[in-house]
Amino acid sequence: MNEYLKKEIMEQSRHQFIYGYDTLEKCLAFKSLEEDYPVKVNENSPIAVYMKGFSLPKRDIDFDVDKFRLQQVSREYFNLALIKNIISRIKDNQSLLSDENVSKFLRQLCIVTSDKSSYDSFDDFSKDLESSLSFYLSYYKDLLGGKEILPNINDVKIPFMMPDMIVPRIKKMLVNNSYFGIIIDQNSSFCLNTYKIVNDYVGRRINSDLSFKVVTDPRCWSTYYDTNGEFIESIHDYGIVELDDSYSQHTKELMKKYKM
Repeated sequence: MNEYLKKEIMEQSRHQFIYGYDTLEKCLAFKSLEEDYPVKVNENSPIAVYMKGFSLPKRDIDFDVDKFRLQQVSREYFNLALIKNIISRIKDNQSLLSDENVSKFLRQLCIVTSDKSSYDSFDDFSKDLESSLSFYLSYYKDLLGGKEILPNINDVKIPFMMPDMIVPRIKKMLVNNSYFGIIIDQNSSFCLNTYKIVNDYVGRRINSDLSFKVVTDPRCWSTYYDTNGEFIESIHDYGIVELDDSYSQHTKELMKKYKM
């Protein structure tokens, strides 16, 4: 990826859909943005976060399943994974951080724990995030499997995650007033709710903290509707970056299909 393209993607806070054919080269290029835009302290620079493990597995859904509850589970799973990925980036660079700022941040995490306790280390926080992700994965599987007795939310220390509250605190800890460039690389299919939840973020004015960079083959992004049934629009909600001719070709196919 050339320097101009890197800057066009990472140095614009606007949410973006980045269209290109699905290739290994493309995947590696976007992963490498984490090296080009590392964690910075006392400097207002964007930080790249290449998201991993953020979607529940794609499964056939029975009509009798509680769709609202399924959506809630998918949202909490995504939110937990979002914070886990950001914290993983920070853990790898913890030596750069002020011990005082880290301790203050870890104490503030009592706002997300069920027993209102705080943490002594990033490792302890990460372990509880992983436990919560495992909980929601089991809940999701049991819900789709039609089980009458579902896992109890009281069994996890972090039942919910609130990125809107946590991310500003992370930035304050880093003394970095820029944003996290959240790279969503669709190199496999997600469950439908994950597409909608990403669209939720893209449709919100949160890019001073979280700027979503959605990398996808235009033929493969399943929906541009969010969880409220609202359609996200390129003019108002996100910019478009074209890596190749995939977007123009897809547009031509749609125009031909609908005889526009």
